[in-house]
Formats: sequence, C-alpha cells, structure tokens
Amino acid sequence: MSGVGAITLALVCLILGCGLKYPARLPRLEAFWFQACITWPVIVKAAIGSLIFVGDSGTSFTLVTYGPAIAASVFLLVSRVLSHPKVYAPALILFAFPVLAVPFLVFGRGGPVDLLPLLFFAPAVLYPKTTTSLDAWGRSARTGLVLIAASFASVAYTSPANVIGACRLDKCSAFGEVLTSPITNNGNFAGISVALLLSVALLGVRRFSFVLTAAGALLLVELAGSRAAELSAITVTVAFLIAGQSSKRRSFMGKAVLAAGLVGTLITALYPFAQTFATNRGYLWNRARELTGEHPILGWGPFYWGDQGDTTALIANYSPHNFWLELIVSTGFTGAALVVIAGVLLLRSQPPESRYATVLIIGSILLIGVLESPIQPALLGLAPFAHVLPLMIAAGVASAPPTKTEKVRPTRLHQLNDRAGSVLPRPVIRPERRV
Repeated sequence: MSGVGAITLALVCLILGCGLKYPARLPRLEAFWFQACITWPVIVKAAIGSLIFVGDSGTSFTLVTYGPAIAASVFLLVSRVLSHPKVYAPALILFAFPVLAVPFLVFGRGGPVDLLPLLFFAPAVLYPKTTTSLDAWGRSARTGLVLIAASFASVAYTSPANVIGACRLDKCSAFGEVLTSPITNNGNFAGISVALLLSVALLGVRRFSFVLTAAGALLLVELAGSRAAELSAITVTVAFLIAGQSSKRRSFMGKAVLAAGLVGTLITALYPFAQTFATNRGYLWNRARELTGEHPILGWGPFYWGDQGDTTALIANYSPHNFWLELIVSTGFTGAALVVIAGVLLLRSQPPESRYATVLIIGSILLIGVLESPIQPALLGLAPFAHVLPLMIAAGVASAPPTKTEKVRPTRLHQLNDRAGSVLPRPVIRPERRV
C-alpha cells in the first residue's frame, strides 16, 4: 500500500468511527477552542500550510496558524472571567512557566510570537462554567482526527510531494514512505499530535467506533514514522482494549501506562547511552546532563538550548528530546518539582470514576517524552497543546473545586445516645386494625 492509500484508508476508518450521533458534546466555546487551538495548527503546519508557505514565513504564517487559536483563547478566557470563576490550582502552578519566560522575551532574543503560550494557557487557569463529560471531549478529539486526516488527503491528492516523502535513515514506515512537510521537515509533529489526540479520542466509544478510530489513527502514526508517537499510540490503544468497561481494569491500566512512561523517561534521562544511540539522541541526553549539573536549581532559561552554538547537531534540534531533561535544562529541578506537584493536584482533583482517563493522557505524554520533549510550557514547542489539554479536560470534568461539608455539632442527647449504644427507644409501628 502506498502513502496515499494509507491516508485514504485512515480517513475512511476515522469517518466511520467518529460517532457523530453520540449525544455528548462540548459547549460551543470549548468546542471552538478545541478545534482552533489543537486541530487547526496541525492542519496548517503538517498539511495545507505547505501549499501556501515555504517554511516559516513570519507574521503571515503565525496569523494563519495561530490566529483562530488566539481568538478562541480570548473568547473562552473572557467567558470564564465573566462567570465569576474559581482558580484551578494545577493549571495555576504550570502557568508560572510562561509567566517567568517573559523576562527572557524582554531582555533576550524572543519576539511577540513567544507570548502566545501565555495566551493559550490562560483559559485553563479557571474552572469552566459548566461540567463537561469525558465522552464530549472524546467526540471533539475524534472530529479533530477526521479533520487532520482529511487535510492530509486533500494535499496528497493534489500535491503528494508536500505531505509524503521518501524514507530517511532514521524514519521509515511499513508503507515505504513517510509523512513529511516543508514546514516541519518530517512527520514527527503530525505523528505526535495524532498520538496525543488518540488518548482522548478513545474515551466513551463503543466497540465498533473504538476499532475504527484506533485503526485510522495508528495508520497515520505509522505513516509519520515517529517512534515516540508509535510507542505512545500502541501502548494507549492496548491499555484501552484491556480495560474495557471495567472500572478496576481501567484504574489498573491507567496506572500501568503512567508507570511505563515514568520509568522510560527516567531511563533515557539518567542512563549514559552511547553518543549515536537513537539517531544521536545519546549525545543530546549527555549534553543535557552536563548543563543540568552547571545550573541545577533554576536552569538556563527557556531559550538557551536552541541558542547553543557548540555543534550543528544542537542547533538543528529543538530540545534535549526527553521529558525531564527539557524541564530541568530550562527551569532546573525547581521546574520539574512544580510539574510533579501540579500533576499530583491534577489527579487529586478528579472524581474517582474519571481519574483513569487523566492518568492515561498523562501516561501517553510521558511515553512520548521517552524520546521527545512534548512539554515545553514556555514555548510553542513540538506540541503546544500537550500540557494544556489535560488541564482543560480535568477542570471540565471536575467542574468546580470540592466544597467542604458543613460540620454539624452534635447535641448532648446525641452524645449520650452514642455512648449508651443507641439506648433511645425506636418507634414501634403497629399494623392498623381493621374494623
């Protein structure tokens, strides 16, 4: 099967598995935010943007790619502010990252576009007006996957060289071709975006939709040639498959995926691999550990890694390609500790019946973080929505912080009754006599 055939088959599977008849839907503003902030940038950068722009074409590229996201974030933020909202603590902690990056923008080499993460993050700091279900988020994610696949197909039919390229030494697929883009240079961005969306898209689907949605997304991930995306997408799909509708299995599989992601990221962050391991990632990890030792508390700032002039390899890579090393190099162990604290608070804010979904989403991010850096809160980065989406879903499901139950002070009669072992007589109900 060719690359075009794989895209076509993936599109058909995703359309059939989308489940538009499912009743659960996000409120209009949240639905607009989802497609504008998460789906549209993927469509532009990985597909249709290649027909309009050559690489990053400055202001026009930024407006086309992120203009809808800017509008959606502003509308959603204003709506939540006007609804007398309450602050969502996990998001507020992570909001410190883009805020603390502002001095680097003012006194460093940053520009206005580097302020966008601050804007995209702002709505997540506040609870939404109404509760949103996991099924509703899953429906929006499936719609997003359909739109992304349709954009790939439209470009593949008209200008296939803009989305499909020959295999590279480090990237190839079972189809002998891979997704590519003149803007992103390879299919990493597309594959990772699809894998992250898959962890949400499988929420609340029936068996038929599950099979088709998973098949369509996995076809795109395989065609992207991203090993990190494949690791995450396959693991999450198997976890959902095993968990089924059992609450105990859901909880267990969520914890298993989270544990796998944690162990994997820590191994690649700590073990001294050979320099050439995993397409020279060994060199990047070793270099990141050197930098960590020099500024362990607060790190080097969000832009330092890309500004290094040591080697062309470092200039060509956007990050240390590891979840923890990215955080520690840019923000030190302080930043990594804040992420852990926010993650714990995030999970504690969830109702028990929906916590498994948040655990699976975080686990999928960590699995990608074994070989890539999906979380860069102060930058647009590889996947700008990777850290915002779990927060939006978790806050929507929780809806409002738990209220403390009012304590009723027991009377003297209640206290005596408790000590005496319920000695107060209970009323005796006698059957009514019939005349």
